Amino acid sequence: MVSLRTSGHLAEDPNTLEEKFFATNTGRMESMSFVSPLAYLLELLLLWSDKSRVMTFGIASALGVVAGSFAHALATRRSGSRASATRKTSSII
Repeated sequence: MVSLRTSGHLAEDPNTLEEKFFATNTGRMESMSFVSPLAYLLELLLLWSDKSRVMTFGIASALGVVAGSFAHALATRRSGSRASATRKTSSII
């Protein structure tokens, strides 16, 4: 429901009387996945001079997940590698 509100649902476009969603690539309701937002991001980066390409809710969400995962990985970094930890436990057994 939050994404429906942030994507800008317009009940009726006054010009065409069709249902419209802002901040989506198709202008219609879209499901939330990572495949199409990453493809649209790649298209946005490749065709950066095209003014019709815009940052949408899906692209921003996918970038937020990647940035949040990276920040969490940096914040919870441990010294040593996982391989050395598995070697120590296997020598006990």
